[in-house]
Amino acid sequence: MSTQSLGYYAYSSYGLYPYSSELAIKATGVEAYLKGKLTRAAGIECMHARYNTGLFRILWEIASDGITANNFIASSQASVDKSVTNLKSDITEQYWQATGCTSEYFQFDAGSGHTILMDTMALVDHNLTGSAVVTVYGYGNSGNSAPGSWVAVPAFATLETPTDPLERNLIYIAQALPTTAFRHWRITISDPTNPDGFIRIGRYVGGAAMIFTTENCLDNVDFKKENYKDEFKINGYNPSRTTAL
Repeated sequence: MSTQSLGYYAYSSYGLYPYSSELAIKATGVEAYLKGKLTRAAGIECMHARYNTGLFRILWEIASDGITANNFIASSQASVDKSVTNLKSDITEQYWQATGCTSEYFQFDAGSGHTILMDTMALVDHNLTGSAVVTVYGYGNSGNSAPGSWVAVPAFATLETPTDPLERNLIYIAQALPTTAFRHWRITISDPTNPDGFIRIGRYVGGAAMIFTTENCLDNVDFKKENYKDEFKINGYNPSRTTAL
């Protein structure tokens, strides 16, 4: 009798299911055992979460936006209209721009009583080069304040920047389901060879994505980018076409 791994299974604050052999059979098409005899004998409930990196996912709840309007801060901002709070706007033309590109960061607070189990994040419409180093840090439970210094905080992840100079979106998907949620998050960016001399990001999103299974997608998923514009016509005044009375 052969056995096989069913993927990443772990405890988490979402996506939990009481284990049953029926669920495992439906998900994999094979009969699976997860120490069932030991579980029944011990009288404990076994919980699991199905997680994968290859199937369609939607970050439908952007937890990084927090529960307050001004939950983002940054190392610098070029002007008031290029504030770090623009990272919460879906209008990417309203962007955050730092004053430099060597040692910049932005950080956000999920809010009192809240944490984020971060498995998906994206820096949308950025100007980073392929040599930029982007590092993510997470800290604290739902009742903790932000640390006075992040020096001793271990890195949560290092994001790989695209080598294609035309690619303006940096997307991160955790390779395994995170097991620890944090309230405070900081993203540091070092891009000293950036020809612009500054860091610019149009939108940041992060949180726990909803992951579809093959049963939810009956055909290939197609998507495309649509550009919209608003315009209107008015009656103008042209002094060269007026007639003196």
